[in-house]
Amino acid sequence: MASAILSGIIESSNVEGRSIHVSEKFEPARKAIADRFPGVSVSSSPEPAATFLLAVKPKDAASATSELEILANSRLLGAAKPPVLVSIVAGIDSAHLSSWAPSFTIVRTMPNTAVAVGKGVVALAAGKGADEDAMDRAESLFSAVAVTIRVLEYQMDAVTAMSGSGPAYFMYFIEALEEAGISLGLPLDLARKLAILTTLGSAHLALEDGRDPRILRLEVTSPGGTTAKAIAEFDRGALKATIANAVSAAYERSKELGS
Repeated sequence: MASAILSGIIESSNVEGRSIHVSEKFEPARKAIADRFPGVSVSSSPEPAATFLLAVKPKDAASATSELEILANSRLLGAAKPPVLVSIVAGIDSAHLSSWAPSFTIVRTMPNTAVAVGKGVVALAAGKGADEDAMDRAESLFSAVAVTIRVLEYQMDAVTAMSGSGPAYFMYFIEALEEAGISLGLPLDLARKLAILTTLGSAHLALEDGRDPRILRLEVTSPGGTTAKAIAEFDRGALKATIANAVSAAYERSKELGS
């Protein structure tokens, strides 16, 4: 995720690689980053900056932010404004981040993996001390690779369950469509292409048309036709309830990670 964001920042803005520093504890990962982004400074420890992007596993968030707090106390407290810490860590709320790094302005975010192809969605929530300037700085990190949407922090667990995990749900549905096509005699490459392009086209239609997706669905669902037969099977299997239960389970897990 961090590499996709970094790539977007470098490739579609005037930011020069030498103004970006990456801190990575794992040596093979440091080498991979240095090879992919030759103009970027890479080391095992963070360096002073105006904006920090925190991209670690939830279990490592406390130690990583505490290390940043030590850096702030030793070198950055003389700055005109507190540095901004932009977190993409799932489940960890701004109160925890502020307790570990009280010298920072906190912006909590949740991107999804579509940032890797410049089609992501990133939700941003203001944490401690986050004014308009801090939010703008956070949005600028993602503007090249995603649509940014500002939300309230209490909504972030729901956003994580729906949008953060969402690409996996659609990949799962694409898998199912592909397997269904194969079972009906289509070759793998054709079944996969049809499943992917149909999903992509349907998403574009929903976005650009702007009407309720239910209306768009009903326009395709002629009474007694093939689509109606398929939808009846979805309803018989309680697909909507299954999706709701799945997103609810992801939501509860996000809350667990935060605690």
